[in-house]
Amino acid sequence: MPGVRPLRILHVLRSPVGGLFRHVIDLARAQAARGHPVGIVADSSTGGARADVALAALSGELAILASAATGAVCSVLYRPYLARYPTLPVSAFAMMAAALALLVPAALDDLFVAPGALSRGAWAAIVFIGLSSGGGYVLWLWALKNIAATRVTVFLALSPITAAALGVTVLGEAVTVGMMVGVACVAAGLWLAGGE
Repeated sequence: MPGVRPLRILHVLRSPVGGLFRHVIDLARAQAARGHPVGIVADSSTGGARADVALAALSGELAILASAATGAVCSVLYRPYLARYPTLPVSAFAMMAAALALLVPAALDDLFVAPGALSRGAWAAIVFIGLSSGGGYVLWLWALKNIAATRVTVFLALSPITAAALGVTVLGEAVTVGMMVGVACVAAGLWLAGGE
């Protein structure tokens, strides 16, 4: 209906909904197809096995979203410290804090058992990843010190393009239509964000 303002719809569900969850999904899709922004909030037992599979499939995307949000917040919060202190010490202290924060979960996840089972090649890969991550982190903080945080964060979108290119060339991964559309969208976003 032209001229009608879309509704913002949020379905909030509590168990036991069971098999009815598929009807909620169908309803939400129909509402979204009519131009209404739709959200679903449910506890983990609401949709039964089908919802468990759907939520498990989304867990990777949710982790990526949380990572992107964390990166954006850090980009803004680092700026005052980088204005007062040199980049390298800030990088070192931040990486030490990150290592300490990871120590307990890693210890609970076989940190002290796994190293003995790793080959020399695996150790070489770990050292390479650590050094390249550290170098990249220092460069990222240097950029944050010298360029506006919003501009620096926009270029974090190059990461999936780089990963896709390396996946194809180094690992022999297939180039898909979805991958090419994603690369085009990221490139267009960078071009739009880079415009003055």
